Amino acid sequence: MYEVVLVKDVEKYLKSCPGKMRERFLRQLSTLEESPRTQGDMMVGEFHGLYRMKLFYNGVQYRAIYDIQEEKVRVLVLFIGKREQVYEKAKRKKIAKK
Repeated sequence: MYEVVLVKDVEKYLKSCPGKMRERFLRQLSTLEESPRTQGDMMVGEFHGLYRMKLFYNGVQYRAIYDIQEEKVRVLVLFIGKREQVYEKAKRKKIAKK
């Protein structure tokens, strides 16, 4: 099993979410513990090597962007946000898998 680790910005984002939304996202993210590759899709382009997972709450689409770190047997969740905004946020932070 993989350990799912949230970066500080993701923790902060989840703390700002309403309780039911936070619970739902954490429940969905917990599915990454057993099979992180099948729960999401590998990204292409500048984010090649990272994965994205679709999250939904009240009819709104969200995305989680994460990295699978095999050597540490963990999944590092880098971003969560509305679908329209999360990719721009990732570009600004210049996150890319090397």
